[in-house]
Amino acid sequence: MTLSDVQAAFLEQIDIDESYRFAKELEQFKSNPALGYRTAGSQAEFDAGEHIRSRMLEIGLTDVKKDAFTPVSYTHLRAHETGRNLVCRLLLEKKKKEKKKKSSGVEKQKHHDKQK
Repeated sequence: MTLSDVQAAFLEQIDIDESYRFAKELEQFKSNPALGYRTAGSQAEFDAGEHIRSRMLEIGLTDVKKDAFTPVSYTHLRAHETGRNLVCRLLLEKKKKEKKKKSSGVEKQKHHDKQK
């Protein structure tokens, strides 16, 4: 089985709408409401982690643990994201790319129509 086969099988099993809704839920946890982010080590980051943990327990995962960490930097922490959080982020990025492709196609058509 190739990596592409594994990825395709994985994507067939996930609920994209639920993943998107869950990722949007996490937006409520902000340490800077004006900018809309969670600073590493902030109460908002802790609360988001608790929210993720409780959701994992709700869906039936039984071996859910939160590891302690020392905040380093956002980039460093992204390298250590949980699988579920990573999936949510990847799905959001995929959705953005799809929207961009659609709007790009519309722009190309408009440009083509102007040239006529």
